[in-house]
Amino acid sequence: GTAPGRVWESRTPPDNTSEKRSRGPTTGGAPHPLTPQPHNTQPTPPTAAKEQPAWALLPVKLVAMSDLFSHAANEAAQTPSEPEDSMAPVVMAVVVPGATSRAFAGFTDHTHLWWPLETVGVYGAGSYVEFEEHLVIETADDGRTTIWGTLDDWQPPLSFHASWHPGSSALWSTELRVVFGPHADGTEVRIHHDGWEGAEDPLAAREQAAAQWPVILDRFTRFMGTAG
Repeated sequence: GTAPGRVWESRTPPDNTSEKRSRGPTTGGAPHPLTPQPHNTQPTPPTAAKEQPAWALLPVKLVAMSDLFSHAANEAAQTPSEPEDSMAPVVMAVVVPGATSRAFAGFTDHTHLWWPLETVGVYGAGSYVEFEEHLVIETADDGRTTIWGTLDDWQPPLSFHASWHPGSSALWSTELRVVFGPHADGTEVRIHHDGWEGAEDPLAAREQAAAQWPVILDRFTRFMGTAG
């Protein structure tokens, strides 16, 4: 007997012959994939050449890497240097023998003994320049006077600062600071002159200062070298 509720299906065994692989060509059928195929004796027609883009037909020039770097170096060498700032401060320094107090006194107390008034002054040779109170004054031999600058920071024997306008009005002044510092060979005297925008002609004022300070400092060092 059969169990209620269950239907038995008749299953036919699979046809084993239909799953077997053919080991060779069968009559009238397609060749097996593993069966060697005869070579095609007909020549393969040539394929049309692809049209090349215009850039591919241009000649190519190979450049060595060393040439690339040397080219960059040449460009750098030919690059013009930056022009010097025409409004930069004039900064100069000299070293004189002796202590800072001696150098400060030589510059401010004995200015009339060494300042080159024949070339750097208003009234020329024969006039007299001095630090008096809070001013720097030049006096001509006929009694005329002119103020070169106003001292607004007086720190003896280390430094002083002045609004500087020799031969001009205080309305057109530049900024001068002179610093005295210890040095292995004595005292370094450093000039720092700027504030050209305050001058009536800034470029001319700077050019004049750059030309005059070497003359002034040379005369000072010669004086300090022989001062007792």
